[in-house]
Amino acid sequence: MPRPLRHWAFGTALLCLSACGQTAPSGVEATPPTAPSQALATIDTAGPNIELASTGFFVDGNGHVLTAGHAVNGCTNIYVEKENRTVRATFVARSDTADLALIKIGETLGLPAVFARSDEVGEKDMVFAANYATLGDILAHGGALSNAVVADSGSEPGETDITLVSDATYGASGAPVLSSRGLVIGVVTRRGAEDRVYAVKSDVAKAFLAAHNIAFEAVDEPQLGALQDRAARARTVSAHVLCFKGHHRPP
Repeated sequence: MPRPLRHWAFGTALLCLSACGQTAPSGVEATPPTAPSQALATIDTAGPNIELASTGFFVDGNGHVLTAGHAVNGCTNIYVEKENRTVRATFVARSDTADLALIKIGETLGLPAVFARSDEVGEKDMVFAANYATLGDILAHGGALSNAVVADSGSEPGETDITLVSDATYGASGAPVLSSRGLVIGVVTRRGAEDRVYAVKSDVAKAFLAAHNIAFEAVDEPQLGALQDRAARARTVSAHVLCFKGHHRPP
């Protein structure tokens, strides 16, 4: 059984004082982080309802969105927002062990992400991971081919996470981690000490999707050209996920 999460709101930070998403799937033992971790989501307690903002990404052409499990846990209403469109989502499934969740809207907005078929993560690889709100700012200022470096590829037996050196901000929970070829190699779940960010490995995410009969795409072929920007690709496949807790009337 995973350890229960205990959340406190300090300003805009949602602090997670247990190992969010660190528990491995059944039969796999994961190595816990050495320091308390922070769930990379933004919480706003100013209004009568709690709004939790995170990121998700489309995984098929039928409107299924993969995000972090803690980002939609206990939500009364969930919405997906992309390019000035806000659509109410339905909850499909959540994995407490992997800290992943699956939600659905009526149609895919943009393009579905493509997963790496084989394990292509290496230490010191340049990757891309950012929240959906930040992606607009990145592209407005000329884009960025990468914004993170793999510090630990999680290649040891039983490891289920990738460790990144990244300045990913709040709201990045559920963001896809893209390789240099534009393929998804992980899903951001939490921040560790200083500049360390943890992401669930793509093999764990693919197993979660397969368990719920989601026909995602996984290939080895690059989805980007040598000079194409991963920030643009991330924005195309990603969306903003909003969680409301309490009594909330749809807009």
